[in-house]
Amino acid sequence: MTEAEWFSSENAKCGTHLNSDAEHVCARCGRFVCDQCVTDRGACAACVSAAVSQSLPQLARGIAWKLMLVPVLLLGSSVWLTVRSGHSLSSLEAIVSTFMPWAIPLVCGLRLLVGPSVKTAWIGTIGAMLLLLTYLGPSLLEAPDITRGFEVLLLSAAPLGAVLGTWQLAQARARLEFWSAVA
Repeated sequence: MTEAEWFSSENAKCGTHLNSDAEHVCARCGRFVCDQCVTDRGACAACVSAAVSQSLPQLARGIAWKLMLVPVLLLGSSVWLTVRSGHSLSSLEAIVSTFMPWAIPLVCGLRLLVGPSVKTAWIGTIGAMLLLLTYLGPSLLEAPDITRGFEVLLLSAAPLGAVLGTWQLAQARARLEFWSAVA
């Protein structure tokens, strides 16, 4: 029996909507689907949903590393400079207390390594951006120079990348919810 004959017979029904005639075959899994279930790429809603859900952890890991990069670099460089210059232990305690707010993006990044969460990604990303503005803003306004501008550019690259990644994670989560509802 040819594919055309199979579709013209009464046998081909949609795998999701059992009362609907199948008019397509999923390009990924071979399942019979109706016009409502097929996507513009020829895959069924279940396959699209599975593909999107598999991409979420990778997006979350990318955001996590970007959120954790700036706090680790700032704290590490401050401790290194303090120890190198021969300052006392009280100076190190002051550094740690100064950088305590940076625990927000750090903890959010660690949480994203466990699993994708759009809310956690936005909290960490917005927190990192606000902390970066608080940390670098006053010195930029006081004496702007090329060195400080370069520092701002370097330190803001990771949080800006986290904003883009968080947007992509939110879009992927929305697609997953849509295709899960269709499937």
